[in-house]
Amino acid sequence: MNLTFKNFNVLSENDDTNILAIRNSDYIRFNMKSTDLIKLDNHLIWRKRLKEDNLNTYYAVFDGDIIVGAIYITEIDYKKKECTWGLYFKKKINPFISTISVYLIIERIFTELSIYELKLEVNKLNAAAYKFDLSFGFEMYDESDKELYKMKMSSIKWDEIKNNKLMKMIKRKIDKINYKFIEE
Repeated sequence: MNLTFKNFNVLSENDDTNILAIRNSDYIRFNMKSTDLIKLDNHLIWRKRLKEDNLNTYYAVFDGDIIVGAIYITEIDYKKKECTWGLYFKKKINPFISTISVYLIIERIFTELSIYELKLEVNKLNAAAYKFDLSFGFEMYDESDKELYKMKMSSIKWDEIKNNKLMKMIKRKIDKINYKFIEE
C-alpha cells in the first residue's frame, strides 16, 4: 500500500475535479456541515485563497495514484495550541486506509504542529463516524449542539491511547506501508 497526502495547494485541475466529486457525493455531503453542492469554479477560488492561509491545511489522500478522500486541519490556533480536524473518504474505501490516515494526521498534528488540544465535530446522524472517533480516544466536550457531536482529545491523552492494543496494531500496519506528505 502506498499512501500519499498531497496538500491541496499542489493539486492539478484533474485532482481538483476528482476530490470535488468525492466531496459532492451524497454520501459525503449529507454528513458535512454544509450540504450544498460545490461548483468547480467556487472550489478553485477557495483553493486559491487557501494558498495564503496558514490556519487551515487540506490534504487529498491518494491510494497509489487514485484520490480516495481528504483529511484536513483547520482553525489552527498556535497561541492556544489547538485546532480542529476532519476527513472524508469514498464510500467503499478500504477501512485500513481511513484508519491509517487518521492515525498519521493525529500524530502529525500533535508532534509537528505542537498542538495540545485537537477538536472535531461529527454529524449526530453519522453513528459510524462517532464510534470511530471514540475508538481513537476522542471525548465529548459540548453536548449543546442538536446536530453535531463536539469532541476533543489532548496530546497527553493521545500519548496514552497510542499504547493501547488497537493503536499498536495500527502502528504495526503503518510500519509496513509507504506513505508521504507532499507540501509543495
